[in-house]
Amino acid sequence: MPRSTHRPTPRLRPTATASIALLLGTALGGCGGGSGDAVTQTGTGYQVESGVVQKGPLTRGSWISINELNATTLAPLGTSYNFEIRDDYGTFQPAAAVFKQKLLESTATGYYLDELTGQVSTDTVTLRGMSDLSVDRAININLLTDLSNARIRALMTQATAPLGFSAARSQAQREVLAAFSLYNSAELLAGGTQPANFGELDLSKNRSADQVLTALSAVVTQIGITGGGITQFINQFEADLADDGLLNNSPKFATPLAPQLSQAYKSVDFNRLAANLNHFYNVTRYTADSLSRWVDTSGEADKVIDRYKSEAGNVVAGVESLSPAYVAGSDDNGQCLSASTGKLYQNGTLVTAATIKAVKGQTYSIGLAGSATQAQLDGYLQRSAPIAGVCPATLPTSGITRLAKHAVTIAGVTNPKMVLDLYENYLPDDKVDSTLYVLRGDGSIWYWNAGTRGIPTFMFKDMNIAGFIPNRDQELQVLMKNGTTGTVLPRYSAKLGRFTGDITKHLSKQLCSTGLPENSTVALKKDGRIWVKGSNANGQLGDGTTFPVNT
Repeated sequence: MPRSTHRPTPRLRPTATASIALLLGTALGGCGGGSGDAVTQTGTGYQVESGVVQKGPLTRGSWISINELNATTLAPLGTSYNFEIRDDYGTFQPAAAVFKQKLLESTATGYYLDELTGQVSTDTVTLRGMSDLSVDRAININLLTDLSNARIRALMTQATAPLGFSAARSQAQREVLAAFSLYNSAELLAGGTQPANFGELDLSKNRSADQVLTALSAVVTQIGITGGGITQFINQFEADLADDGLLNNSPKFATPLAPQLSQAYKSVDFNRLAANLNHFYNVTRYTADSLSRWVDTSGEADKVIDRYKSEAGNVVAGVESLSPAYVAGSDDNGQCLSASTGKLYQNGTLVTAATIKAVKGQTYSIGLAGSATQAQLDGYLQRSAPIAGVCPATLPTSGITRLAKHAVTIAGVTNPKMVLDLYENYLPDDKVDSTLYVLRGDGSIWYWNAGTRGIPTFMFKDMNIAGFIPNRDQELQVLMKNGTTGTVLPRYSAKLGRFTGDITKHLSKQLCSTGLPENSTVALKKDGRIWVKGSNANGQLGDGTTFPVNT
């Protein structure tokens, strides 16, 4: 049975209704439910049907303490209610309690489901959240209610123009989501059949905002694996956001959070995340795509979440490719939209001005036309604030939010960033201290090793290089586009602090060693045909035989 205590009066015993609610909550939890969306106002106060605590879901034995607050100062009024989670779905049952005040702060502590491993965590986590029972439908506590908690307090208690709770919470929620490159909070928290605030989110449901919570919880769990721990991340995020609403390392922590987030976006295994949640809730609704779309899996190289990224491949040079339509939402309404490059369309009609004021519900696209000298062209639909209510006549250069990205790959043009070839060159009898070389589409050779601390470092550039030639020597050999071979002669530049190089070309050679045993050789002819010879004991010549071929 759930236990609730009400101080300073004696403990309130759960009623039979509360016991039934626990059983229903546990049963629903197994099939993906468990959090109620009902708050009832009575003559003596407020009653809440049920609640849920999730990082992943907090497990049985976790505790929740709810304090009534002064609506202006946010000081505790001395009345608190304690509840225990009695299942592994994070649900608790406050139905027996009657809250006298509408403004509450909840604190939950316990072990939780690690969404990335599918196992119970080895560390506890503490999560907080604030609620206004006059407008809220649930007391749900989760990662996002915690990340916004300190900022809400700061906005409500600031010396100049303090905000009321609703306004402070709305602003804090927008700022938290923006820190994760999510810029349409009004659509995510729309109310009605959708959550109206972070305190109504539930991992077991599959609404858009619930998917956001699921994806971001996994990102923070990933940071806990590779960084300083989940609790440290949460505490630093709260402190960083609280003073100015930006995740800009403003309190000057030793390690900023932005690089940790960037790495985590790229590292989360969303397939495993979806599989673990489907197994835990005994459902099939979670997919990797439905979750990963809410983060920028490029590691914030684009600062656009995957949901608003599009690509068009093999596009003919000079032919315009139109991005999917972006529907302006409440957060866009009245703001200035522009295309970083290319053309901007509103409802399918070309916009002749550099920027245009967005109208909620209307659609916006960008059109990109690459050239024969461009392998790839990237364009962004971007948002900026009007100046004195007017959108500027020129493209903005600051205060820009990227809403969507469209990438076009031009047919028949090599992408200069594309990796064309890769070769790992070992020192003699040393399989650890090696150098990795990469040839990119622009003809540049990059390398990294222990001396560069694994950081890719530019060596030199030659557009005539076709690829690397594996060999057993320490020399780096290359195949030229005209069929000849060459040897790269690296030399260290103290001024640049790295190796540079050039090529000694072997004009008479068209043969290159494969690096295989028994003196196997491959000849690449100028017409593209390949000839091989060697002892071939293990069939390494690739012709289906194992006898020597000497010519």
